[in-house]
Amino acid sequence: MYKLVWDQNERMQPFPIDQHIADGETLPILGGLHAIHVPGHCAGQVALMWRGGRLLLGGDTFINILGVSDPIAFENEAEGLASQRKLAALDFQAVAFGHGKAITKDAPGKLRRFVARR
Repeated sequence: MYKLVWDQNERMQPFPIDQHIADGETLPILGGLHAIHVPGHCAGQVALMWRGGRLLLGGDTFINILGVSDPIAFENEAEGLASQRKLAALDFQAVAFGHGKAITKDAPGKLRRFVARR
């Protein structure tokens, strides 16, 4: 489906970045958001861990529309799969996605089972 609606050779024009976020940095908002670099879907993507593991904001590393799965596309598949393994190895109570429903029960287990099927 991705190849039908998106020209892979098309590039967005660069835009200025207001603030760089480093892997491992804790942003001083909402009680602390810990940044985790998760390239693959796109090069600069970060996931955010809130309150020491209460909630993982996974961005587009995974989607959860018809169950946990890959995003529609990876900019770099090898990096994307490595980022999925990285997030699945973390401890958290719930996970939210850029696309699809959040998971509030057995969230780490669901990501780990998806990653293990590869």
